[in-house]
Formats: sequence, C-alpha cells, structure tokens
Amino acid sequence: QEPIFWLDGLYVRSRARRAIVAIGDSIVDGDQANGPGAPLDYSDDNFMDRNLPYRLSQRGSSNGKLATTAVINSGENGEMSAGGVLGSTGLASRLQHDVFSLPRVTHVAISAGTFDLTYGSDAATVISNLSGIARALRQRGKQVIGITLPPRNGYPLNTPAMSAHREQINAFIRSSRLFAGVLDVAQILRRPGDDNTMRPDFDSRAHLH
Repeated sequence: QEPIFWLDGLYVRSRARRAIVAIGDSIVDGDQANGPGAPLDYSDDNFMDRNLPYRLSQRGSSNGKLATTAVINSGENGEMSAGGVLGSTGLASRLQHDVFSLPRVTHVAISAGTFDLTYGSDAATVISNLSGIARALRQRGKQVIGITLPPRNGYPLNTPAMSAHREQINAFIRSSRLFAGVLDVAQILRRPGDDNTMRPDFDSRAHLH
C-alpha cells in the first residue's frame, strides 16, 4: 500500500450485498504480518494475505450468512484516534472518505489507540476520542465493532504507564454499549497467563505486531 501513493482505491464488481470497513492503525493495515521465523519485514505489501481484513473476509466467505459481505481494508500505519504526530490526521478525519463515501457499508471495525499511547496520550483521551468516533458512525447508521489494543510488553518504546493505560482502554472497548461487537485482538494475541505479552507464534519480533 505505501509505495502506491497515486492509487486511492479500487471498486470491484462482486456478489457482495454489504461491506464491513476495517479502519485504523497497522493492526488493520497488516504491518509486519510476516509472522515468526520470517525476516523482519516492515513492508506489509508482501504479506497482504495474512492481515486482519483478509482473514475476516476468509472467515466470512466460509459462512453462508456472510458469504456476500465484502471487507475493506482502510488501515494506515501509525494511525491514531486523534492526529498531530507523524503526519497522522486522526481517525475521525478519515470517516467521510474511508467510510461514508463507500457504498453498502453496514459495519465499521475501528482500531486506534496504540500509537496515541506511544506518543503521549492517556487512556481518558483515547477513550474520549474513540467514543466520539463511534457516535459519529452510529449517527450515520453504522454498526460499530471495537478492536482491542494488542499486547505491548517488549516493545522498545513501551512503559509501565502505557501498559496501564492500555488495560483501561481495553476494558472500555469490551464493556461500552457504543460498540455492537468486539474483536478482541488482545485476547487472540496474548500469551497464556500474560495479557500484555504477545504469543511467540504471533509475534513478528517487534513485540507490537
């Protein structure tokens, strides 16, 4: 995705009657989706068949009720719930272009907060931002799916305070009525008995992806 600056998007003819947009940070985009044992490759373009939206589409295609549902990858490396760092304009500013302008979108899965914490935000700020994004989507008739923040122990920029804020944000995502559902990435990726450490078989060695 990153090398193709001139390509805004592709409309594809399909049997899809509705669409789910997965929007947010590198967890959605697929950064370092090469997996353990492979070279540490920061180009997600080499592993687009391993990212979260692709896996969602594969699961959907095997389910008769979801076989006609498209999954759109609107992930952006380094995305935050609010902009201002590393060129991020913030997730809220992308909703018109990446969600509302697209046809037949019924559900939106949002992933943001990891990089907010890395660059100084706290749990209260991220929760406020995610709440505003979810309300904006709901006002336009979209069902919102919250994606929990992944484990971050071992990530070079992590601190105990960031980990504590992550726990608060994930508790909010799991319990808030703003979300019609939760994709609990944290539970999927966690090491048994340690919520904040990535399972070795899922860890790209970046300890965040």
